[in-house]
Amino acid sequence: MNFHFTVKQPSDLTDSVCFVFKEASLLIDLSVVSPRLPSLNTDVSNGVLTGKPFFFGHNGTCGFYCSVLQSENYTPYILKTLRESFTILDEFYFSLAMRAYQVLNWNLTNQFCSRCGSPMNTSPTELAKVCLKCQFTVYPRINPAVIVAIIKDNSILLARNSKFPMHSVIAGYVEAGESLEETVIRETYEEVGINVKNVRYFSSQPWAFSYSLMIGVTAEYDSGEITPDGIEIEGAAWYTKDNLPSALPGSLSISRKLIDWFVNQ
Repeated sequence: MNFHFTVKQPSDLTDSVCFVFKEASLLIDLSVVSPRLPSLNTDVSNGVLTGKPFFFGHNGTCGFYCSVLQSENYTPYILKTLRESFTILDEFYFSLAMRAYQVLNWNLTNQFCSRCGSPMNTSPTELAKVCLKCQFTVYPRINPAVIVAIIKDNSILLARNSKFPMHSVIAGYVEAGESLEETVIRETYEEVGINVKNVRYFSSQPWAFSYSLMIGVTAEYDSGEITPDGIEIEGAAWYTKDNLPSALPGSLSISRKLIDWFVNQ
């Protein structure tokens, strides 16, 4: 679907979808055949479900909004965490849910200027907050991170993080002043003790759980022996496509897309 990300609300919208959150949980109606999200026209406009919605884009004549749940009565909807919605929504709506969560939290946490304390206004032309007094401008927070599929001969390096019961590829945040290639090399050595080379871009994915932009890359093994750091990484090993671990990331995640790319080569 062709989604247009903008704060300029067209006048010809005839339909709407509103992503309504309570903290990191999303309102979804699972009583129908296909999961349904609230509509501004029916569920939200009467004020029962939510406060003032924030417009963040459209798909043709359908507008998309995000807002905070304020009511205790929201039948037939139920609350599902963003991670649970990962397996409920299709890729288009899940990606919009991630975007809506980031935009909503940015909007809520930037009501006042961090420089002078005056109220902030939402820009009518771009996704930005502008201070009414000193004109200080704030854009949504984005934390860049790399995620890398490391290949050695016919094997891929998969690691087990201490916080998640699954195997995945190596990932880490970009430090100030680093290039993406430098981050890949540093994170790989810090987490599993090996050196890599020939870093190549794969694809990217916004990841709202940590306000991140995940930049997916591939790299080749260069030297060293696998030595998990024992802090973030509990274990790591080389796996061929025929002996992958059973617990892998969900199919919509960029980590899984990197693993699937390796399998399908």
